[in-house]
Formats: sequence, C-alpha cells, structure tokens
Amino acid sequence: MYIQIERNNRGLLMVDKNVINKLILFGIVTQIDKDVKVEVKTWIHQENGFFALVEFYISNSEEVSINEKEITATINEVIDQTLNLKPKNISYAYIHKNKK
Repeated sequence: MYIQIERNNRGLLMVDKNVINKLILFGIVTQIDKDVKVEVKTWIHQENGFFALVEFYISNSEEVSINEKEITATINEVIDQTLNLKPKNISYAYIHKNKK
C-alpha cells in the first residue's frame, strides 16, 4: 500500500507503507533494549486518520524498561515530518513469550 506524501501541480508523491513502518521502528529501537523484538503496524483511513500499533515481544524472565511517552513523541515527530499529519491513535501491545 502506498501513502500520499505530497500533492502539487506535478502530481502525487507516494511512499510505500513499509518505509513509514521502518522509520518508526528505527526511532523506537534506538530507545529500548536490544533484546526486545519490536514490530510496527500502521493504517491510514480517509487520508488523514493515521493509526499505529507497536508490538513488543518480551520474554517472561526479562526486566524491560520502556518509556511510552518518549516513544509516542518519537512516532509523532516521524509522522509529522514525513506525512505532515498527527496520528489519531498510537497503541502498544506487550506480548510475553515463554523462554525454553
């Protein structure tokens, strides 16, 4: 899926949704422990409704410190600079996996 970034007299500038996900993921990974697996999923509805889901995969034996306020600020900044809009909702999911 492609997301419209800019519309002008020359046409539309579109970017792949995976590029946006990778930009967000890079901002998140720089702020958390290296051992935590992170996935980012995004949706755009009706041209201005941007939604993001950040999934953290954590082992039950790990102590992990994640600052959601900093991550939210990073995501807001990335989306504002790239798409020139503010996300409607940023959700976090913590998925615990058993280590064997």
